[in-house]
Amino acid sequence: MKSWVCFSVFYWADGLSFLVENSWSGHAYEWHCGSHAQNEEHKNQAPPATWWEACRFVFSSFSFSSGKRKERLFQFLFEMLQTPSMHSCIWWVQSSSGTFQFSSQNKECLAQLWGRRKGNRKTMTYQKMARALRNYSRTGEIHKVKRKLTYRFDEKTLRGYIGRKSVFC
Repeated sequence: MKSWVCFSVFYWADGLSFLVENSWSGHAYEWHCGSHAQNEEHKNQAPPATWWEACRFVFSSFSFSSGKRKERLFQFLFEMLQTPSMHSCIWWVQSSSGTFQFSSQNKECLAQLWGRRKGNRKTMTYQKMARALRNYSRTGEIHKVKRKLTYRFDEKTLRGYIGRKSVFC
């Protein structure tokens, strides 16, 4: 009997940090980040141009493991916005305000990636993912913009993670 091991590797803009997704039959998703030695380098960098750039370090510096709380949708979306290969699915409309938009043609692909990231057995659809986004609107973490498939991160939500020890709440 063959067993398959799948790895997805995401490299961050700093060129030093990386994230590896390891999943195979019978095991939950496990997340391992690159070395935490980069923390000192980030302290010496110039301040970011926009508020969401300040969060890039937070999302790329913590070790994700199956023993911690699950990743939240807005964290996944932020990561995908930072990944150049995902620009056909999701992109910044106005990065300075945290506004982003889904592709009408590739929104289902992004939803399926989110479903796999969560470890769902059933295929995630955009409709299901949009329901979670509507819940974020009620809690104030993400707001719907008056354009089709367009949302905005709440500044307070992302800034709140900079001072915390963990990106999961």
